[in-house]
Amino acid sequence: MLTHKTTGNHTAYKQFTGRKVSADEIQELYQGLKKSNLNQFDMMLSGYIASKDAVEAVGAIGRDLKLKATIKPGSFFWSQYNDLEVL
Repeated sequence: MLTHKTTGNHTAYKQFTGRKVSADEIQELYQGLKKSNLNQFDMMLSGYIASKDAVEAVGAIGRDLKLKATIKPGSFFWSQYNDLEVL
């Protein structure tokens, strides 16, 4: 899992903790996965992304994975969620 935010900030909480991951950190993590041939994902799930640069970084990863999947159509799924709750 490649996270873009390591915080606990659901509106039901009384405090906000953690930090945002920068676009550069997102890109660096993904490039490291690619260099190690660990970017064989079937699915990408993205949610709230705090900055324009981070959105662009995540979008570039999604486009790269989708392009890789063209050799095997239907093998990659990208979904975005805003609030995921497990009941």
